[in-house]
Amino acid sequence: MRATTPREMRDKALFGMLCLTGIRVSALISLRLKHIDLNDKSVTQNPREVATKFGKSMQTFFTKGFPEAETALRAWIAYLEDEALYGPDDPLFPATAIAPKINAGFKANGFDRRTWKSTEPARKIVNAAFTAAGLPTFGHHAFRHMLARHIPKPRPHGSSDHPAQLRSD
Repeated sequence: MRATTPREMRDKALFGMLCLTGIRVSALISLRLKHIDLNDKSVTQNPREVATKFGKSMQTFFTKGFPEAETALRAWIAYLEDEALYGPDDPLFPATAIAPKINAGFKANGFDRRTWKSTEPARKIVNAAFTAAGLPTFGHHAFRHMLARHIPKPRPHGSSDHPAQLRSD
């Protein structure tokens, strides 16, 4: 994904956040800057502020193996804090501002300091990214499935290949 404009940077960071965390889209669009800890590589999902499933509190850590996604997220947060002058309570993924065109209709015009009202814009960003890459579109939930399949699973205690039981004589 390109990231030459602020909107492209936001979209790439959103896609990256899904790769890094597999976060639910309803939670993703309600995140504030204060919920992201880049040093700890974590996301705090406080149900009083983030739309979590069943109102559960969660601490989510970034998955390893997605350096480009992490770079995109860091660049986006730096843009928000340093150039757009967003603070901790501002949305991580602000809604696109809409302005009237001179002749007729509307056009995208920067950002509003508010979250999206629905998950539809995030879903469109994900679908557009897959289409631009020449891939079939996968739903946003596919990120959760991908991470669940590819994160190393702990081995059951007592299995013959458990690291604690491997010995070289």
